Amino acid sequence: MGKPGLFVGLVTLDLIYRVDRLPEKNQKIVALDYTSAAGGPATNAAVAFSHLGGEATLLGGVGSHEIAALILTDLQQCGVRVVDLDPDRPESPPVSSKQT
Repeated sequence: MGKPGLFVGLVTLDLIYRVDRLPEKNQKIVALDYTSAAGGPATNAAVAFSHLGGEATLLGGVGSHEIAALILTDLQQCGVRVVDLDPDRPESPPVSSKQT
């Protein structure tokens, strides 16, 4: 058993697109690949802590929207325990888009 760690903060869904270059102003490009993952500063720290062998608990608002299910599944697969502060919220959690 690893050391416990408590992480409190924003929980999002990150849409991550692999591109060969960043778009210029008002330009569209085609992604080479994409994935999605739970995100947000506290979430990313909890996932990293878990990967390093710690027992991560994430305290944040996730809700009951279908996107929340994607986030919770990802965090479960990463070994992060989630305490949802707003489990009945029907609205989507924040979604962010990133290019790498």
